[in-house]
Amino acid sequence: MDKRVEPIIHWHDIEEVKGVVARLTTRKRSAQSKSRWAIRVENAERMVRKLALIGLAECAVFALLSRAWNSHPLTETVLVMSILVTLLAIALLISPMVMSIPFFRTVYRAPFTPLIEAIDDAIKLDFPMVLELDRCNREAIQYVLAHYRHQRIAFERRGMMLAGSLDKIGFFPAMVAFVMLMIPTWSHLDPWIKYFALLVPAFHFLNMLSYGLTQEMDRTIALLEYASMHGAGSPTRVFTEL
Repeated sequence: MDKRVEPIIHWHDIEEVKGVVARLTTRKRSAQSKSRWAIRVENAERMVRKLALIGLAECAVFALLSRAWNSHPLTETVLVMSILVTLLAIALLISPMVMSIPFFRTVYRAPFTPLIEAIDDAIKLDFPMVLELDRCNREAIQYVLAHYRHQRIAFERRGMMLAGSLDKIGFFPAMVAFVMLMIPTWSHLDPWIKYFALLVPAFHFLNMLSYGLTQEMDRTIALLEYASMHGAGSPTRVFTEL
């Protein structure tokens, strides 16, 4: 008669895996030396951000004054300043692309160099924590992985409920479609519909910002899946300390 050995998971095993997973998810790359181009763009970005914040504060003050005094010139001033603040905000959104110009030049000249450098950097950063996972209980790793994967899927679906699947639509195609749809009908819409419509690009923008988080979560899931095949209790153990 076959006897089954039930897997035993102790709470301290789960806590150990959770600690490694937290460090894997939130680990940060070491600061790299910045090029002169990057320093110039960052200085310009700080100046633009400061001007945008000052302009936004002035818009709020002038809007209150125009409302209190019922002044048409002040209202026109607020409108012009709002346009300027919007242009500054657009400049802030474009600054990462300006920062990436040297990267695109490198990709054009040596397409695989950035990819290989990113892989090498990630391997060096993750290797000590993968060694820790290799010594953890395999059943505990699989248990934590199940919950982590569930939270990853739930996080993505919450974003899709608000703005759709941005990785399939694309941020700029979504914005172009939104503008082409709204411009002809904007003047005929009720004010509350206009405010509600402006939430659509805002949700798309938030969805785009969350992509970096999901990318880090996917990397952690991949490493947990690898470690679950080689953790303590597995017949194969391939990692050794350097």
